[in-house]
Amino acid sequence: MEPLTKQKLAQRAKTSLKNPNEITDDVCERAINDALEACKDRDAPYFAAEDFAYIRLKLYLKIELDEMDVTLYEAAQKAIKSAPFLNTDGTLVSAKFYKSRNRENLI
Repeated sequence: MEPLTKQKLAQRAKTSLKNPNEITDDVCERAINDALEACKDRDAPYFAAEDFAYIRLKLYLKIELDEMDVTLYEAAQKAIKSAPFLNTDGTLVSAKFYKSRNRENLI
């Protein structure tokens, strides 16, 4: 995953929010830390981490979420949840686990 930075998040927020003066490095850092915690040990797509951080930023600024924001947040959470896990050596492991059992001979 490409690194999520305060500058990228602040730039996105300043172009889309009404009062860009409310966007501080501290609030951006808190939102990014939340996103990194949600993506911990997963190879989540960049867009999901950025969308997650953006919505968290709006929540920290006490901006009411509209229907589109809720949809964006849910899609980001779904993408993060379905992302493959990363082993300590950096290899990917499927995020899906399958229950298997022995098949009985039907003939």
